[in-house]
Amino acid sequence: MGAAKTASEHHRLRFRKSRWGFAIQFQVSHAACLLALALALPLPARPTPSDDHWNLCAGKGAASASAETLIASCSAIIRAGGNNPEPLAVAYHNRGVAWLNQGNADQAIIDFNAAIRLAPEWAASFQKRGAAWWAKGDRARAMADFDEAIHFNPRDVAALAERAKAWLAEKNYDRAIADADRALHFAPEYGPASLARANAFAYKGEYLKAIADLTDVLRESKNTGDIYTGRANAYRLHGDNDLALADYDKAIEINRVDARAFLGRGYVWLAKNEPDRAIADFQEAERLHPDFADIYIGRATAFGQKGQLDLALADYNRAIQLDPNDADTLNSRCWLRARQGVALDRALADCDRAIMLKPHDEYILDSRAVVLFKLGRYADSVKDEDAALALRANDPRFLFVRGVAKLRSGDKATGEADIMAGRAVDPRLQTHSQPVSEERGEGDGG
Repeated sequence: MGAAKTASEHHRLRFRKSRWGFAIQFQVSHAACLLALALALPLPARPTPSDDHWNLCAGKGAASASAETLIASCSAIIRAGGNNPEPLAVAYHNRGVAWLNQGNADQAIIDFNAAIRLAPEWAASFQKRGAAWWAKGDRARAMADFDEAIHFNPRDVAALAERAKAWLAEKNYDRAIADADRALHFAPEYGPASLARANAFAYKGEYLKAIADLTDVLRESKNTGDIYTGRANAYRLHGDNDLALADYDKAIEINRVDARAFLGRGYVWLAKNEPDRAIADFQEAERLHPDFADIYIGRATAFGQKGQLDLALADYNRAIQLDPNDADTLNSRCWLRARQGVALDRALADCDRAIMLKPHDEYILDSRAVVLFKLGRYADSVKDEDAALALRANDPRFLFVRGVAKLRSGDKATGEADIMAGRAVDPRLQTHSQPVSEERGEGDGG
């Protein structure tokens, strides 16, 4: 088979909506999450902190203050105590935000608990505690806190955006969009809500809507590389490879260590049938983040385009090691071994497992049919192509493989009919149907 990707192999090289494709995060400065201290309220009777402590803990000048300084200032207010719960609640809340931004979710939760005990109807503390639970991977508690925040303040755009992100994790894209819509109704330029909605649209396959939301975010944050990467992914999956390439280039210009940008650009080069450039980008992505299975899937595809099947097999092995339950990659390795005509027992095992994971995938059934053909199990090969054709009627490749398998079984009339029907749709079929066509031979009517 030549270097170019043939039409009949499109299903072997599918560009998937994968883990790395979206999931764009929007970083919010801790200063935006701080509550203002109610300085007009009576101050505690015991010795009070200095005005600097009050101002720093309240977020005045917090953009330039370190998290350690903010924590120290809030701690001074907390130690001073007092009979008025509201300033203390604010101090606990703001210190919790600082802990959270330092990555200390456990300490943040302790402070948000204290803030909620003192001010049990403050939506902001529920919202930030939910974010802390989310950082710890506790989705159920995070969702419960986001619900409480929205209950106490239905216009809490941060909580609505966070809950939208939680719905995304649950793959409930419509509810994610609904929460993001509500947030954007109250704050039309709120970036986290736009990003959550863009993610949801992308996972639903509504790429143009995702692109529109990401474009809105870029108007406010032009130097945010991961937003360019996200929009590039949406362009790529929509088939706009030139626009995707421009955005990947911009993302890499902004951030030379964005592995997802190199990975996505590699997939664009695959679509443009430039495997050498794809391999270069996949290698850079591997250097930056060697645990992305999609790097090795893409590079295996590029090696396959170049006819370097041993290198392709090595990359499929690595991808499956990282993600052993990816049916598409198991199918690709099964197909590759069928092309090589080696380790057919292993190829069959891969296809069997892939079918167990995706029992109604016509392309996996077709791959197994080819392996069974190579093993001389022609009747079983015909059965798999029957099943594949039931799912995708009149596919020319499936018809061709079934026809050749029937010929080998001695069913000349219906075998030739299948081959003719396949060639009527795609006259180049014999070339595109390797490895089966390689074994057909002149005696089979070739």
